[in-house]
Amino acid sequence: MSSPRLFVVTPYHTEPLSELRDNHESVLSQVVPVRHIMVADGHPRDEIDGWDCDHIRLPNHGDWGDTPRAIGGLSAISRGAEGLCFLDADNWLREDHVARMEDAARTSGAPVITASRTIHRVDGSLMYPDPESDGAAHVDLNCYYLRGKALRLVPFFALKPAPLSWAFDRLLLQMIKARGLARAHVARPTVCYRTRYAVHYRVLGETPPPDCKENRGAEESAWWNAQPPEVQAEWRRFLNRGF
Repeated sequence: MSSPRLFVVTPYHTEPLSELRDNHESVLSQVVPVRHIMVADGHPRDEIDGWDCDHIRLPNHGDWGDTPRAIGGLSAISRGAEGLCFLDADNWLREDHVARMEDAARTSGAPVITASRTIHRVDGSLMYPDPESDGAAHVDLNCYYLRGKALRLVPFFALKPAPLSWAFDRLLLQMIKARGLARAHVARPTVCYRTRYAVHYRVLGETPPPDCKENRGAEESAWWNAQPPEVQAEWRRFLNRGF
């Protein structure tokens, strides 16, 4: 029996080359064969052309990497992807991540597998296992593994309202639930999330690094609330049922 075709898609923007290399090497170190697709969002690095990956160069889209995720994901699907996950450029995977996702998919038969994650400081040091991304109430984009029918959701990364890009992890979970797609969750953390959000440091009583961000949401809510009721209803239909 041939190995399944498994892919990891990484959108990148202006992250340091050292973080991109950590990201890529974590994909190369997977214990099952995986193809890495790295998608430049407006700032391609020539060095990546020499890495063992598919390197796609795009102009900047300004949507938190969602359009690059869609294009990279569609490239994988067109080549027969059986399993697909996404990995932000500043994060990395434990070596058994894809294997555990694939095992859970085959055992459960679910087209959506969700992973647990650990939160790490900017320097990569471990902070704590994250209780938020639990597969039920919230799933970080780095923690999705899609198979079968769930792969049909990939175009929505680019098709959803651009002002809602920041919250697309929540929108994706909404779409999955609305379509009744079965899900399974792997409790052992296999995703390493390098955080630049102040809230994660405050959980441990630490002073956030100076370049950390506060949680967003106000701008997106303002955009949504400014839409006429018929526009909101159209987008709700789109997100919940598709075209």
